[in-house]
Amino acid sequence: MFTAVIEEEEAVGARPQISITMGASEALLEISGELDMALEGEVAEAIERACSDVGAAAIAVDVTQVTFIDSSGLRSLVRARMAATSRGITFRLICPESGPVPRLLELARLKGWFG
Repeated sequence: MFTAVIEEEEAVGARPQISITMGASEALLEISGELDMALEGEVAEAIERACSDVGAAAIAVDVTQVTFIDSSGLRSLVRARMAATSRGITFRLICPESGPVPRLLELARLKGWFG
């Protein structure tokens, strides 16, 4: 199993974080803090790393600890799903029932697209 942590310093002092855990057949990306333009590149890098892992048949992105998401963060999630599915990799979004992520998915009418 491989685990990496990518952190981005924010002015306010909160530290958004992406951790990647590679299991036998699934890569788990856990995102916490603010998912916005400042973290967009790191999300893309993490997804690319997970997609290029030969053994990963599935990618799960856990956003249960995301405290804020804007259109850049939503774009990151859309691109992550598209990158995975275009390579035949199953994509799963782990999302709480309430909070900023499900609220934005509902406003953008993408809740059903992510499952």
